[in-house]
Amino acid sequence: TSVPIRRAFVYWRRASPICAHYLWLDKRGRSVGHLHDHYAPRVQRLVLELQGLYTKLAQVLSARPDVLPLVYQRQLACVHDQMPSVPLDTEAVQRELHSLDIGMNEITIESTAVASASIGQVHRGTLYQDDRNVTIAVKMMHADIQERFRYDFQVFGWLCRLVLPEWKGMLHELRRQILENEFNYTREAEHLNRVRQNMQELNVVVPRAVVWTDRLLVMEWIDGKPLDQCLRQDFAQILGADLADTFLETRKQELTSGQETLLSQQMLDNLGRIQKLQLWNLLRKYRRYAHQLVQVHGHQIFVDGLFNGDPHYGNVLLTSDNKLGLID
Repeated sequence: TSVPIRRAFVYWRRASPICAHYLWLDKRGRSVGHLHDHYAPRVQRLVLELQGLYTKLAQVLSARPDVLPLVYQRQLACVHDQMPSVPLDTEAVQRELHSLDIGMNEITIESTAVASASIGQVHRGTLYQDDRNVTIAVKMMHADIQERFRYDFQVFGWLCRLVLPEWKGMLHELRRQILENEFNYTREAEHLNRVRQNMQELNVVVPRAVVWTDRLLVMEWIDGKPLDQCLRQDFAQILGADLADTFLETRKQELTSGQETLLSQQMLDNLGRIQKLQLWNLLRKYRRYAHQLVQVHGHQIFVDGLFNGDPHYGNVLLTSDNKLGLID
């Protein structure tokens, strides 16, 4: 009981002054845009500290430019693939593996997580199976996370009723989807293997679920990097890191706001011929990936009826052999 109470206290103590400031200015018909730069870093720190539901909300909202201002999108982008992890609970892992009749001599798991999210975290490991070593991703659910989500939904629901009543419908749907579907890795494993089968003709990589329980999922390891990281690195090689970041953020702002400021075009006009040619080749490359992603999600929705409801860019990898890898 003390943990939910402490979380609620931290949330209200840190979030209520921010909400009150926005509400106070809005009630008086004054602009609130200048508050974004001031409060976005504080909201990021709060999300990283509390994690749980607040991580999930940040993942959903940071991909919605129609809901969240660009400053908040930038600050919360880290929740897609840079969340702090917790120490591996080896006893909990052993219990889950024991229920699968897998001994600790048949598997090794790295103690440091390679990725952490709102509900669980992933560790790289090796499974000794059929006289061969298989590199695996071991996804372990955080302890007591379902009850934490339930309580966090209550706390955040109070905020919505007071300050964000227009979010009530979205929060209700999110609560239903998460509590009914995301705390059962057995269902996730079954869906993963179905998607893998469905995607065989589309030339994308989907990991195979190897063994699982409701709280632990062992999958094949996909060797790759997030697609957006690869894009930024490729741009940086051509433009330099600073100009690449400036161009991509400027272009993102233009696209999400629907307002063409011509700033990004001016940056391109100032480039030399070789850089322009390199960018043209890069554009062709990533257009192919974008077209393929549209094909993949269209096929999942309209043909298979089974699709990823959380397709943020942290869930799309570019593999070492230049194929798209779909995870989570």
